[in-house]
Amino acid sequence: MMIDILEEHLEELSWLYDTRAHLLHSYEVDLSRLAEWDERWLAHLDGLLIGGEASRSIVERGLAEGDAGSACAAGAVLACWGGERDRSPLEATLQDPGFASRGPFVLGLCLAPVETHEKWLAGWIRSDTPGLRAAAAEVSRFRGIAPPVDVLRALLRVGDQPEEAVVAALGLVGGSKISGCNACVEALFESASPVVRKTALEAAVLLGFRGASDRWRASLKQAGAASPLDLETLGAFGAPEDARFLIGLLDQIDLAPAALRALGWLGSVAAAEPVIARMADRKLGRPAGHAFSLIFGVDLAAEKLVPPAAGGDDEDLELDPYAGLPVPDKAAVASWWRSNGARFGRTGRLRSGRPFSTSESTALLRSGPLADRQTAALEIAFHAKETPRLETRDLATRQQTWIARHLESPSPVAAGGARKTT
Repeated sequence: MMIDILEEHLEELSWLYDTRAHLLHSYEVDLSRLAEWDERWLAHLDGLLIGGEASRSIVERGLAEGDAGSACAAGAVLACWGGERDRSPLEATLQDPGFASRGPFVLGLCLAPVETHEKWLAGWIRSDTPGLRAAAAEVSRFRGIAPPVDVLRALLRVGDQPEEAVVAALGLVGGSKISGCNACVEALFESASPVVRKTALEAAVLLGFRGASDRWRASLKQAGAASPLDLETLGAFGAPEDARFLIGLLDQIDLAPAALRALGWLGSVAAAEPVIARMADRKLGRPAGHAFSLIFGVDLAAEKLVPPAAGGDDEDLELDPYAGLPVPDKAAVASWWRSNGARFGRTGRLRSGRPFSTSESTALLRSGPLADRQTAALEIAFHAKETPRLETRDLATRQQTWIARHLESPSPVAAGGARKTT
């Protein structure tokens, strides 16, 4: 009977992992509701933890089966147990190049609700094994731990390190705002690896290197260089003149939704009419309406700028990543724009109809839809030079603690914003 219960805990953890991954992109769920889902995940995790030795074979079987949710749960359980017997399977899995669920497994180490396993990170990041070094850098970034600068400098030498370790170290240095590695980061601008070059430039932007933002933006505008995620980041890092580039992508089916989101974050008044033009498109209407609201602060439903009955195919709605956003009425929005457009200046950036400031991003981090929080966190990290980047996949309670520390405390943020480890 006990084995059956423990197996149910693992099955529930796997299902909750998939559900949580979906919710992080939801426009209907905020941080307080994520906390409710996290409580369920933590309760089932506790069920496996108190199972002790009876849980071990179930966790090992979950790792062997390799589905993402079970791998995440296994990583979290082994991290929480934190004994030498647990360290061995952890390290073996991290060093296995054929393990398909490495990302979710590392996420389990990141999400673990205790610090027991953090004592291993110093050894991993100095090890001879690329998989351990990369995992240590990623877990350190996620959990706000700053390794010694000399260790990070060694990880940032492409000739001596594999790409995955270099990329993870760049994410740690940039996201945690760790000084002392600037020359190493700058040297990677000329890396032969496109992934390393791009990640180095992103780190330089967050660290506030002079000219890094312009260089990063220019690199993104090369033919075929930008992914949908890059475009949304451009909305956070960009300048009003980038609107022309993004508007030019609205006719590309694969990039149009991301370009619309980027235009919303960018806040250029020049985007108004191109965005309105996409509102009649069945697949682009919702993100177009959301972009318009981000720029001009229009509540589409309250202003009656949605059809009386925004019906549609329920099956299509379930597959729509923008479900939860209102469907705009293109003609009504166009009429509103003709009546109100003259109120807005033609230069600079807007957010919610006012000159851009990070106060709107701060509000989104506190209580906005989860789908908008990753870009909001990027904006704050970019504009507040001493504030590290919030990890929006973290447990909701830890995010709330981060917000209270970095966005609500009157005292200056500690240098680097990260805990120290040796």
